[in-house]
Amino acid sequence: MRNSIPSYTTIIQLYKASLLKREVSRLVTLWVILSWISFLWAAPGKPVKINSKSGPHRINFSWTQSADSTQYFQIFRSVNNGSFSLYDSTYSLNFTDTLAVAGNLYSYTLRAVDSVGVFGDFSDTFSLTSNRIWWIHTTGSDNQWLGFSSKPFKTVQFALNRAQNGDTILLGQGTYTEGISIDKSITLSSKWLLNGDTSEIFKTELSGNSTHRILEILTSGSEKVRISGLTLSQGKSTIGAGIYAQTSTSDTLFLQNLVFSNNNADLAGSSLYLKGSS
Repeated sequence: MRNSIPSYTTIIQLYKASLLKREVSRLVTLWVILSWISFLWAAPGKPVKINSKSGPHRINFSWTQSADSTQYFQIFRSVNNGSFSLYDSTYSLNFTDTLAVAGNLYSYTLRAVDSVGVFGDFSDTFSLTSNRIWWIHTTGSDNQWLGFSSKPFKTVQFALNRAQNGDTILLGQGTYTEGISIDKSITLSSKWLLNGDTSEIFKTELSGNSTHRILEILTSGSEKVRISGLTLSQGKSTIGAGIYAQTSTSDTLFLQNLVFSNNNADLAGSSLYLKGSS
């Protein structure tokens, strides 16, 4: 039996079906390619949920970012309502401005940048003023990026080494057993300075642990040192077991609401020894 020859109409229909199949395949391939291009070139998401806080000569902020192609973030800053300019960049989800001058108003906005240089939308603008207060607590950590009320340092000397003239160092309740040396204009106090609660004086203690002097003040001219609202106990030294102060005639040493307890000096000044002041 001979095979029948397809009609002209059937051949045309088969040809059109073949073309349609190839066109559909081509469109599907094109759609897949465009989808990948769109994914790779889509602008990264806008930084959101910004959490910011001001601290001593610094401002810290963090944010969240959706899972996308973000490579890094650009930080833009304005000072005292001036114009914004690119200030820094970071690969993390937090940033600390350590060059903030106390008292200035700083405004920030940021945006994400992906691996091929596509910019995302700017975040909402936020503003803060840096301050001059360093916070210390026995449960804190001596990390240079800290010192905030919510993230305090652990030791007084660590804060003193980073403080500037005119700054304040506030101690949380607890006992601090380090030897402390001051050579600049500083206020050192418990939280009594803020709230006037006299119980803070007895609950915030500087201790020599019966092995060393508690506090040494060595200033050379025009410094103003204020020590207040603290208990100083168990200092041990030849002279000046509690506080040893060597100052010039142009310095100012202000001591207020201090409790001295069980300090022992071999020669003089179990609680306080002043040298060179008028």
